[in-house]
Amino acid sequence: MTTDDSPVWLPVFITEFVVIVILNAISIIAFARIRQLRERSTYLIMNLTVIDLLVGAVKGPIYVYQEDKESNDFTWARSPSQ
Repeated sequence: MTTDDSPVWLPVFITEFVVIVILNAISIIAFARIRQLRERSTYLIMNLTVIDLLVGAVKGPIYVYQEDKESNDFTWARSPSQ
């Protein structure tokens, strides 16, 4: 990602991660409240819902932070001679 793309895509990514978290939270609540959905045949779907929630809540913000950090000219890894 270049510096010019960062301001445009940042709100899009943040909105996407918020939507992922909200929809997966609704799905988890539905699995928890509706007894008919808690069957052995839906365990995989429940597991994928939890994992997708964690991706939206943890990995997403970490990705946005790293991209924002890389778009700046200064990084801690660079030496002054480079």
